[in-house]
Amino acid sequence: MAQALPTGTSRRVSTLAGGHLSPVHVSLSAEDIDPRLALLGSRRIELGDLGVVEKVAEEVSGWVWPLSKGPEGKALGAADDGVVDGPSG
Repeated sequence: MAQALPTGTSRRVSTLAGGHLSPVHVSLSAEDIDPRLALLGSRRIELGDLGVVEKVAEEVSGWVWPLSKGPEGKALGAADDGVVDGPSG
């Protein structure tokens, strides 16, 4: 696809970990499957890498809406107190 771009077009490349573009992270406890399984003790299983999922989400959101964060890395429309400005009502 990069070859289809006109010469001189700006490009942004992100190098992400993993071998595909749809990483997953699953975190389940026995109780999530069936509340009665909690009687067997508290066990949790985690599959995947949450950090990789978050990085892909950040890259995709930056690609979809590149101006979603201002120059200070703060979400656009966010006030100094962290509250996002919106219609009053």
